[in-house]
Amino acid sequence: MELFFLASYNLDGFRDFISTPGFTDLFELDPAEKQAMLEDDEALLRFAFRFLKQALFGEMSIPVRADAAEKRRERYRQRVEQAERDAAERKTMDQDAQYESLKYESLNDE
Repeated sequence: MELFFLASYNLDGFRDFISTPGFTDLFELDPAEKQAMLEDDEALLRFAFRFLKQALFGEMSIPVRADAAEKRRERYRQRVEQAERDAAERKTMDQDAQYESLKYESLNDE
């Protein structure tokens, strides 16, 4: 929904979005076409509709760099794995803290 709103109603935000290195790394855009989109709202809006058709319906009208898509999936996989490791570490630390508090309470009870 955010992507739809961005491309449909927030042209300045969408212009910023297509200017990011991540977007440029993923999609193969003609430099002249990209320059036109950066300067002309109508060209940008036409591209936004093409982009939404591709993102929402799989209509491949914007060429995607094959290696970039794989790199993007790999970066995502690494982020997910890191998040899982971080969650496991937090859980271990919480359990250790809980154990220490129980141990401290039992020492005080004696």
